Amino acid sequence: MITKRMISQLVIAAAVSVSIFYLYSQNTFSRLNNIVYDNRVKFYRSDTVLPDDIAVVLIDESSLQQMDKLLGNFPWPRSVYADVIEFMAAGGAKAVMFDILFTEVEKNDQNPGEITESDRRLVEASADYGVAFHAVQIINEEPDEGESKEALGSALPQSFVQQYRLPNAKGMKTDRHNYYLISFDPLGTSTHGIGVVGVDPDVDGVYRRARLLWEYQEDFYPALSIAGLLQGQAKKDISLIEGELSFPNGGFPNSSVLLDDKEDYLVNYYADFRSYSMAAILDSLRHMYAGDVEKMKVLPDEFTDKVVFIGASAVGLDDIKATPMDPKSPGVFIHASVAGNLVTGDILAISGYLHTGIIVTLFSFVTVIAIFIISNFFMQSAVPVFLGTSYWYWTGYAFSQNELYEVTAPIAAVAAAWLLATAYLSFTEGAEKRRARKMLSQYVSPNVMKEVMDNPEDALHAGVGKREDMSILFSDIRGFTSISELQEAEQVVRLLNCHFSEMTDAIFEYQGTLDKFIGDALMAFWGAPIRTEDHADLSVQSAVEMVERVQSVNDQLADMSMPPIDIGIGINSGEVILGNIGSDKKLDYTVIGDNVNLASRLEGVTKMYGERVVISEFTVERLKQPIPCMQLDRVRVKGKTEPIRIFKPMAKLNDSSEKQQEGWNQVEFSKQFFQLYEAREFEQAQLILEKIDAKGFVQLFTERCQQFLADPPDESWDGVYTLETK
Repeated sequence: MITKRMISQLVIAAAVSVSIFYLYSQNTFSRLNNIVYDNRVKFYRSDTVLPDDIAVVLIDESSLQQMDKLLGNFPWPRSVYADVIEFMAAGGAKAVMFDILFTEVEKNDQNPGEITESDRRLVEASADYGVAFHAVQIINEEPDEGESKEALGSALPQSFVQQYRLPNAKGMKTDRHNYYLISFDPLGTSTHGIGVVGVDPDVDGVYRRARLLWEYQEDFYPALSIAGLLQGQAKKDISLIEGELSFPNGGFPNSSVLLDDKEDYLVNYYADFRSYSMAAILDSLRHMYAGDVEKMKVLPDEFTDKVVFIGASAVGLDDIKATPMDPKSPGVFIHASVAGNLVTGDILAISGYLHTGIIVTLFSFVTVIAIFIISNFFMQSAVPVFLGTSYWYWTGYAFSQNELYEVTAPIAAVAAAWLLATAYLSFTEGAEKRRARKMLSQYVSPNVMKEVMDNPEDALHAGVGKREDMSILFSDIRGFTSISELQEAEQVVRLLNCHFSEMTDAIFEYQGTLDKFIGDALMAFWGAPIRTEDHADLSVQSAVEMVERVQSVNDQLADMSMPPIDIGIGINSGEVILGNIGSDKKLDYTVIGDNVNLASRLEGVTKMYGERVVISEFTVERLKQPIPCMQLDRVRVKGKTEPIRIFKPMAKLNDSSEKQQEGWNQVEFSKQFFQLYEAREFEQAQLILEKIDAKGFVQLFTERCQQFLADPPDESWDGVYTLETK
């Protein structure tokens, strides 16, 4: 008999399965999967070595130093690379792959219009020895970028297309490539082959994938990583069908590889490339030409039948990439790794959507059923721990066998199924507790409610009083008395409810605690009951959010045919006394102290400076994140002898980079102004005011500067303005 309890299990498990699989299909877990993947690459492939069929020669720091003495700074004469080709060919190298672009001829001052002797040697070596592959680029360039925008969309030279395209390549998605960089003529058509260089990082800046085929105007070209491996018939038969790249006659252990949804290949990186320094190659060349074979550090026959990749590792040559194996890896290692994967069959077998969907569904149902069967909470909690841990270690072992399975989605399914199942049981079995929580949530913030419900003893202890470093915010509606006098009582209440609803959401969004409503004003604080080191950051961001939400409030008021409102906000940070304060009949979880009073006073001066938010220097000093805050003044508040600097926040952390940069610009202008202002350079200070985008601030200090120019302050003047109000 099917019971309501069984139906609930089925519904919960099905909902979790569908939701998690949908999130998985939208790449929601990609960032976490990348972290897992990177750590497993470092752990399981820490002893892997580049196959003997592949070799890497690096232009490293020692190479630059050695050649600087002989030929001067990089770039070197092209004849150097001609010598390297000759050296490799003498040893019987299968292919020499240059991860270096030779797009322009060398400057020829002696015979303008003709290629240099050095270029000619490179052309001849590339043509004569039949092993050289030169790099080209196929890219997408925006119309407003680059110096070559007039050439966007132009066709490749026909001779290049006929010589190097893959004649039968098909099935690949068409990319928006509209620009190319190829070797200078005649190098571009005299070399044995070409390979496209260009890799794009993932969103976190790490290079995990590489493109193996490149399309330009419906013709296809091999990446540098595979170009040297594709000889004869293999070059003709390469194709891409439904995400599977095939080269049936390539002579590889695997005749095909699976690509991802963007048709990129997941590189299986090596830990040790046993690379050669170009310095050693060049030194060996010198001795070879001199007939001192015994002194050669590297012999040509070390490259027999090898595909040799030549690239740069010197920092100044700008080809350092972050890979899962090494955050500072030469870019040529990516190409070499791909080639090594293909020649040895060292390729990751990637699980597909179907396999992941089955695992997600299975884990969801197993978890939900177990939670419903087991009554003990400890044992219920052990279920997701056991399943998640077991799956984690199993997928780790599979990775060591070159099998890559989705990690995060199944574990997320276990966690979600456990949470939803336990929440359902709690919901059905704890109605009274929920009603109590609901009632409490109407009076205090969710954070306070959680603290009271989860730690009642601590909440009671707060009544004795604690000194805490916190941030306090005061806000009120400007001109509320005038507004209320012109409205009916019902409309005034509707206005306040609309306003407080938006403001409360802004406070709660940044983990604030709503202390109280005081007529048209409100008070909030950060740093309790949830202790946070970044309470200043959260309070400032909340204040900016409150200002932004005023427009939403005014839109709602307009719909109710009510006048718009504006607000003023003051924030201060420092030590306060926190506790449950009141009588045995009524308690308020609140803060008191001199720093609370200062926050209230700062709210009172917002109108004077024409700003909605004013914060103290003590709040600015406590900021953990770089939030742009522009100085407004140095003031002495009523009842205080020491002056303080007051500021205006210019942006939130999640604002656009443009808005944040504009905020920092205003901060810098403000610094310049006050340096001149406090130095009594009033005329120059006024010039800086023209750059500041703060109407009230500019008007106020323009008047002050003009007043001081007409009637200079006495010697005791220190730039401090004494506030007479509250």
